[in-house]
Amino acid sequence: LILNTIGSTSTTLAPFQMDVPGSSFTQSGGTIIIRREGGTGAQNLGYVNTGGTINSVTGGTLQIGDASTPVSQIMLINSTAPVGNLKVSSANATAQLLTNALTVIQDVTINSGILLATNLNITLGRNWNNLGGTYTAGTNTTVFNGTSPQSILRSAGAENFNHIQFSGAGLKTLASAVNCRN
Repeated sequence: LILNTIGSTSTTLAPFQMDVPGSSFTQSGGTIIIRREGGTGAQNLGYVNTGGTINSVTGGTLQIGDASTPVSQIMLINSTAPVGNLKVSSANATAQLLTNALTVIQDVTINSGILLATNLNITLGRNWNNLGGTYTAGTNTTVFNGTSPQSILRSAGAENFNHIQFSGAGLKTLASAVNCRN
């Protein structure tokens, strides 16, 4: 599913918007790609999934940006439901958390672009792969809580976390250098 391929002039509705109380969301596979921000530029609308009372996410990927993403796109992510995988895949894209901490069931991958936590916690169940982008944690905690093996990999240099927490029974591996402020 590729959203906002042409553009949107709505200043209130994100390209992916599920915020009606009582709605349900199920994802077990596939990819939701947010190609460009919604709104007229200043709103930075992206992915909203806050209305569901029944959320069943067991897989799939939320991808921010792709090869066709225009320059300077900031796409806000506000979700009370977990996402299967989170991928940032364009040098032109910034994925920015808004309001709610984010739970990622499997992997966080930053191929290029920016993942901006905005001081909100990120919890993940598998691997952290930064293959050429930027992660800005702010004052958040990044939680690795997998029951299977987990690793942290940054292709060049060290990954910078504010606070990192390891829990769950899975073996934790640092495949590259990690800087942690706290």
